[in-house]
Amino acid sequence: MNNKLIFTTKEKIIYLSRLIGKVFKVIPLFEIENKLPLEYINDLIRNIHSANDLFDGILIEILIKVNSLKGKKINHHIVKKVILECTNIINKMIDSIEKEGEE
Repeated sequence: MNNKLIFTTKEKIIYLSRLIGKVFKVIPLFEIENKLPLEYINDLIRNIHSANDLFDGILIEILIKVNSLKGKKINHHIVKKVILECTNIINKMIDSIEKEGEE
């Protein structure tokens, strides 16, 4: 018996769109605290990891990039670079899912 959840194209796009906001939120949190918001990052990693299982592994690159923030001496430039890379990848995923839905 297969207990795997199946998501519609719309549900995937909604999740990924919300994920962009959650990932982007790291930048203003970093700017306010002038350090990496580790509790928020850890929660975000757990969320992405769980979603990755449900999305057949397509979020692994995002998971790796967000996790990479924890192991470095972080400055504003690095945080922005990693977060913008993540949001660009997620936007490409959304485009890909939308194109698949059209077929």
